[in-house]
Amino acid sequence: MLLSMQQENILFLSIFISKTLMQNAEYINIRIHIEGLVQGIGFRPHVYRNAVSKGISGTVENSDNGVDIHARGTEIKIKNFIHDVQYTGVPPAAIIQSVSVTSEAKCLYTGFKIVKSSLQSNSITRISPDMAVCDDCLEDMKKQPERLNYPFINCTNCGPRFSIIRDIPYDREKTTMAEFTMCNTCRSEFININDRRFHAQPIACTRCGPAYFINNMPIKNTDIDNIIRYSAGLIDSGRIIALMGMGGYHLVCSGMDPDVIETLRRRKRRESKPFALMMPDIDTIQRFAILSETEKKLLSSVQRPVVLLKQIPDSLPEQINSGLDTIGVMLPYMPFHYLLFKELQTEVLVMSSGNRSSEPIVISHEKAVSQFEGIADTIISHNRRIHNRVDDSVVLASEKTVHIIRRSRGWVPDPILTDLPVDRLASFGGELKSTFALGRKNHIILSQHLGDLENMETMEFFQESYSRFKRLFKVEPELFVHDKHPDYLSTRSALKIAAETGYPAIGVQHHEAHIASVIVEHGLKEPVIGVCYDGSGYGSDGTIWGGEIFSGGLEEFQREIHLQPIKLPGGDTASKHTWRTALSYLYQTYGDGFKSLPLEILEWIGKSEGPERVNQIQFMLKNSINSPLSSSMGRLFDCISALTGVCFENRYEGEAPMLLEAAAKPEEHGHYPWNITENIIDTREIIRAVVQDILKKVHPGVIAAGFMNTVVQFSCESVSLVKERTGIKNAALSGGVFQNRYILEGCESELRRRGFHVYSNSLIPANDGGLALGQIGMGAVAGG
Repeated sequence: MLLSMQQENILFLSIFISKTLMQNAEYINIRIHIEGLVQGIGFRPHVYRNAVSKGISGTVENSDNGVDIHARGTEIKIKNFIHDVQYTGVPPAAIIQSVSVTSEAKCLYTGFKIVKSSLQSNSITRISPDMAVCDDCLEDMKKQPERLNYPFINCTNCGPRFSIIRDIPYDREKTTMAEFTMCNTCRSEFININDRRFHAQPIACTRCGPAYFINNMPIKNTDIDNIIRYSAGLIDSGRIIALMGMGGYHLVCSGMDPDVIETLRRRKRRESKPFALMMPDIDTIQRFAILSETEKKLLSSVQRPVVLLKQIPDSLPEQINSGLDTIGVMLPYMPFHYLLFKELQTEVLVMSSGNRSSEPIVISHEKAVSQFEGIADTIISHNRRIHNRVDDSVVLASEKTVHIIRRSRGWVPDPILTDLPVDRLASFGGELKSTFALGRKNHIILSQHLGDLENMETMEFFQESYSRFKRLFKVEPELFVHDKHPDYLSTRSALKIAAETGYPAIGVQHHEAHIASVIVEHGLKEPVIGVCYDGSGYGSDGTIWGGEIFSGGLEEFQREIHLQPIKLPGGDTASKHTWRTALSYLYQTYGDGFKSLPLEILEWIGKSEGPERVNQIQFMLKNSINSPLSSSMGRLFDCISALTGVCFENRYEGEAPMLLEAAAKPEEHGHYPWNITENIIDTREIIRAVVQDILKKVHPGVIAAGFMNTVVQFSCESVSLVKERTGIKNAALSGGVFQNRYILEGCESELRRRGFHVYSNSLIPANDGGLALGQIGMGAVAGG
């Protein structure tokens, strides 16, 4: 996609050219410097073809901060050349950020040439994310003799980029393709200006390129047909394979075989968390899910993310998503995927990240052999090394807006542009869904999804990626921004690096950073009323926050309204055992009398946890033993999910709220009573009303919808109350709860009806994966 130049830039270029032409009516020499995503996507060949077609002489080269063009030609030719380089036949993946034109002394050139890349400055170069294989390459794979069924076919418009780059500028010798010497055929295409593979750095074919192999037994490239047949046969017979892809391994099995899906869950120790799926085309997906036009475009985009879709009931084995009403689906994005589907009988594949639970995705064959023993029945690897591991991205479409849930393959390392002073800043995110961010000039470079910083392997991945990003983007941070939670590994890492370098570190409150991420993403200048709902975060008063309404901006936030705090018996344990949170809400609402209520949850606890467990929790709550205060919206969702019998245990993060959303009946428009007293949203009336409905045997789906309608109502009323105090008309929504489509769309619609300008995270995750963006924004203001 090509971004249009601002009108003032076009006017400036026109004036410059006109003046230059008046000074020299015959020939002029100019230098054009272009910044943006212009490396690794065929931009130099595009410039070359434009120059040759117009009779322009000169050179074009990659520099470490973009593309440099030195051109000589007649007046009208130069004018047309500058225009067409920006607007005519531009590569689909190119993003032009800025163009500068300066005059040069007279210099004669022999023709127009692409010259070797140079390192000229300490400026930043945008690196292309990995891209899905294009339709042209898929056609070539059917007819080019040297690339028949070749699983690494690519061109300047598609294929690996970030996953294989080791350093800049983006040239073959600085990627993991350096070890593969081009054959004569590939070399002729590489230097042929009229070829689509002109200067395509990962160019390869069966004679000279990478190859797939099975369990460390090399097989010639021409045996790919046997490898595909072997892989398809295993999958169709109910086996599990570990398949090396673009940014790491997947664990793959049939998505229509309940037994093998259950086997994969048991072997991977992934009890109920949903599996991602891959299907061959849009028509197939529409047999299993309801698609909007926005979702179709997302599925077919060059990024090829996993898209969360509304499932057609009973269309797939329940083992895939364990009670949810959505499925995550992606289309093939590597040639191997297309070849595999041609041979498969099944049309649905489970494509689970290739890792043991909670560890980073595996990227090497050696690691795969040790990691997947006892999980995969065979391992299909290749010898094109993955330098930067990168998971599949996950997105959600809300009405006509895209919301990234996990930002990784296809988007990373594309920067967020800002006018904040972020140069030489680093932010370290949170604990879960970890990412970091680096500031370089007006670029904020967010890392790929790194996982949860709960073990040594993920922390090593964090440190490795941080070092690589610093080198790639030439950033030596002089200010380190971190979460205020003192025990986060990300916080400790920031403080350690700050101490080692002698530069300062500052802490940023977790939920303020969430709201700041919306401000930075949308470039907002005016104050906002921020609604932040998530599971937990360290509050400024030392308690656990997560149901917060703020006012302010990057300079300072004011906590205006929040959920009524409750005690969490067992602390973090309550986030896994939703019944504990439910007992706390019952105790807060009814006192000791809650035990006399004829509720299913009390019976379940007695059977599952023992007859004394309720009394033990009651004692903890009454005496505030290991029961920290929390105002978390996520825990309120846990409570309602447990009370209604939807989910008593979170087997993975967010399971209970997700199941509650899936259970809700959208045709229900009722809500429960609530009130806001002294800036606190009192939940006791909500709990009483929910309990009454449970005792009346009201369907859990009706209760779920009524509860979520209530959340929308008191959230929007809270924002309106803050507006009355402050006059602020901008509302910003962030935090993991706003991945709930019901809550997000409900709040956005109602707030707009009330006259607010509403902003939410779109290209940055609303969950903790977006924290680093907000942190670096707040750090820029505080550090400035």
